[in-house]
Amino acid sequence: MKPSIYDLVANTFKVLEIAAPLRLTVLPGDALQDVWVKFIEADSENDWFCLVRDDDRIYGYLARDDDVFDSPAYGIARDNATSIQTNALVPGSMSLLELPPLFKKHWFYFVLTRNEITHVVSFPDLDKLPVKLCLFSLVMELESAMLDLLVDDNTSVQRYLAYLPRSRRDKAEELCRAKYRQVTPVGTLFCTTFVDKKHMLSRNSKVVATLPFESRRQYDRFFKRVENVRNQIAHSDSIVGILSTPQNFDEFVVTLREAAESMRSLQKPN
Repeated sequence: MKPSIYDLVANTFKVLEIAAPLRLTVLPGDALQDVWVKFIEADSENDWFCLVRDDDRIYGYLARDDDVFDSPAYGIARDNATSIQTNALVPGSMSLLELPPLFKKHWFYFVLTRNEITHVVSFPDLDKLPVKLCLFSLVMELESAMLDLLVDDNTSVQRYLAYLPRSRRDKAEELCRAKYRQVTPVGTLFCTTFVDKKHMLSRNSKVVATLPFESRRQYDRFFKRVENVRNQIAHSDSIVGILSTPQNFDEFVVTLREAAESMRSLQKPN
């Protein structure tokens, strides 16, 4: 099976393209008070981590919200740093396709450029444009599969359109007339919304049976979430606001891919 558009797009973008550079470093013997001053004087609130290192090694990191900075803060950086384990490291060359499931284990990862720790990537970074482009390509792939099924199915296009409420059909016909200068069943179908297509396909029991849902309620809930994510991306709004946990985000992507693949499997061969 040839790779999906989502696979192609997601493999084009790399982790380094959404990761934040690690700009703060301190020496192992620096006092915690001096480290805190570095955080306060940082150019951006995105400077959340500080590497503790010298010329020979990295001792670990300090984070802006570490308890060690509670007043009064005493001690030196080396003694209070959190060590960086190998399972908290990802290569900057990793594709974005591989990243979302990892956040179910850790909220953030340090990023390696060659053999140096240069960046950090966290779950909120999934709100950045490259990830939105990847997710939007997957949503468009699903919608394209939905449209192809509506056109290719043995059930007539007119019958599918008849499933729509009169007001929704009138709206699609109005757009069809403006776009194509005449109203045809296929032209009207192409002018329906994502919600319209979901509604029409829900009347096809064969299609619904192949999708990864156990009930009509799950079907409706999933497509409502797809619609919300689609709108958020289209309006440059937050997707992490909807897919608010790593578990939710990964489950959404997995289910979206399964739904698109299921619909593609029902299409007539060319």
